[in-house]
Amino acid sequence: MFTDGKTTEGGDASPAAAAARAAGIVIYVIGLLGANGIDVDAINDWATDPDSSHVVITPDEEDLEKLFADLSADISKPGATKIVIDEKLNDDFEIVDISAPTKGTATKISSTELQWKIDALGVTANEGALLTFTVRHIGTDSGSKQVNKSVTYSDKEGNHVTFPDPHVDVDCEKNVVVTERCPRPVSVTAEGCKDADLIDLGDTYLESQGRIVQFNVTVKNVCRGKRVA
Repeated sequence: MFTDGKTTEGGDASPAAAAARAAGIVIYVIGLLGANGIDVDAINDWATDPDSSHVVITPDEEDLEKLFADLSADISKPGATKIVIDEKLNDDFEIVDISAPTKGTATKISSTELQWKIDALGVTANEGALLTFTVRHIGTDSGSKQVNKSVTYSDKEGNHVTFPDPHVDVDCEKNVVVTERCPRPVSVTAEGCKDADLIDLGDTYLESQGRIVQFNVTVKNVCRGKRVA
């Protein structure tokens, strides 16, 4: 792009430039002095980062030669090799599981860290890769939460990659525990040396599945010559 950075017609160009960069377009800018001067901040905003290798302002012959050399290398670059992506979650989240990526291998380093390695991507053709993993919120407070603490990228060719910064809205409702009333204790007494005794324990309906009925039994005055079960 050859420009003085001055917007003379239409709206703000920054959103369009940001959308282009997000779509994978690399923007080089040559800043030329116009009738109304030059807006260096706008030029740096539109160009792909880092500005030092994607922007020249009022260039001389040497500046232009270097910029076009960078542009030529970027256009002809055969994809990326030896890719390593390290992702670390914020402490409010933990990794639940990781699906197999479409390219390369992904490893869970810890409950909050993973590493994705790809041997080669886009070397012989235009190519993408996808990794899907599930995280769980383990924090105690609500609000808009930033999922990633950091994402770092490296490859053999020294490419620069920008990753999205996802946020989620968390609403932590307080857990309310409703306890059941304790059952009324029932005392059981068998008088004398009877062979058997029938006792009515009353209503023993259990509201919650998995409740346990516990009997504490003390056998006293065992009758001589009689077995007690």
